[in-house]
Parts: sequence; C-alpha cells; structure tokens
Amino acid sequence: KYLYDLGHERIAFITPPEGLMCTDQRMEGFERGMREYKLPIRKNYIIEGGFTERGGQISTHLLLDLPEPPTAIITGNDVCAFGSMRALQMRGYQVGKEISVIGFDDIILADHWHPSLTTIAQPFRQIGFELMHSLFAIISGENVMPQKMIEPKLVIRQSTGFLHIP
Repeated sequence: KYLYDLGHERIAFITPPEGLMCTDQRMEGFERGMREYKLPIRKNYIIEGGFTERGGQISTHLLLDLPEPPTAIITGNDVCAFGSMRALQMRGYQVGKEISVIGFDDIILADHWHPSLTTIAQPFRQIGFELMHSLFAIISGENVMPQKMIEPKLVIRQSTGFLHIP
C-alpha cells in the first residue's frame, strides 16, 4: 500500500531462501498486496536473494538489467536491502529518489545506513514474550497449538520516495 501510494506499480521482491516458512508467508503477503491494489505480479521481478548483502546486490543487478526495471524493490531482510541499495548506487541510481527500497526486520543499522532504510519492523520483544506464554500454555496443557498474530510496523525512512518519471 505504501509503495502504491507513492505511485509505484513496477514492484520487485527479492525473497528469502526457498523452503523457509517466512519465505512463504512474505511471498503470500507480497502477492496479496499486489492483487489488492491491482498491480501486476511480474515473475521476472521475483528473485531469490537470500539473507545476504551479496545476494541483494546480485539480485538487484539482475533486476536492473531487465528491459523495464522496477521502480521499487522489497527485500526479505534488511541486510539484503543494504546489498540492493549498494548495487543501485554502483549503477548511478539515487536510492529513494529514482528507485525505492524496503527491507524487513528494522535492524539497528537500518537507521544508520545511507540513505536510511525504510523497513518493516518486527517487534522482537513482543514476539519473545508471546512465545514464552505459548510454551507455558503448551506445557500446562492449557493450549496445544496457541497462535497469535503480531502485526509488523512500517518504519519510513529515506530509501523510499514518490515515483518520479523523467
């Protein structure tokens, strides 16, 4: 929604490694968001980049080599986003002005990177607290499969901006 509101329609997703539960969930969220705003899901805009800076760099170079590169890139984690931003800068793009980048996790470096990274924050303390309660519920027999959805929060910084068409 945030990228759509900024005018982006060509949105790429650099995914975490295949086979992880978080990969499936993040892909499902990406696809749901794209469908909700009637944006095309382009298969060549979805690349497995893993959790590394190098994976983010390689994936972004592949995206930039497409005949019609994306105007925004979502990554599976912040470290991958740093690699994506580095690749964009190496190719002469201004991150947040020409191409937007969003990470996932809101690690401490996200606020100190240049430009600072827009990211989806996971409330790790709350997750740990809920996990502890779930374990107690399982051990006590109170609840065999407790589940609680914890909403992430979008932290807007400098790596995203309105789409500017020259």
